[in-house]
Amino acid sequence: MEYVQRKYIELEIRKEKEMSQHVCDAKENDTVTILGRPGAYKHPYTGKYVLVRSYASGVHVGILKEYDAYARHVFLTETRRLWCYEGAFTMSAVAINGFRDGKMSLEIPEIMVCQVEELIPTSPTSEKQFREWSPHEVG
Repeated sequence: MEYVQRKYIELEIRKEKEMSQHVCDAKENDTVTILGRPGAYKHPYTGKYVLVRSYASGVHVGILKEYDAYARHVFLTETRRLWCYEGAFTMSAVAINGFRDGKMSLEIPEIMVCQVEELIPTSPTSEKQFREWSPHEVG
């Protein structure tokens, strides 16, 4: 058990070093306050319409306002949740080509999504579909 714990700690230390190197590599004019914490870098997708897949809260689309790489949180505006879909195999395909049928929530002004696993910029075609898709109504 000690071996597994030691390897886990080594992995966490390596991930933290890689993250700090990435943040340190940012240019001075790229530094912004991210989710209330100064000194992080501005994500290249900031201001773009993106698809976000998270560990706990599913799939969201919206405009990326802020990104915290260390905590893996994003702050989206003009956002909707994609509940289910048909006609695409992966989230990457949905982000680029859209989907054939599915259920989406109504648009809300903003949301913070935690435990982000994927952050994919959308194509203009899929963004149009996401924005115009009728919200699913229960019942």
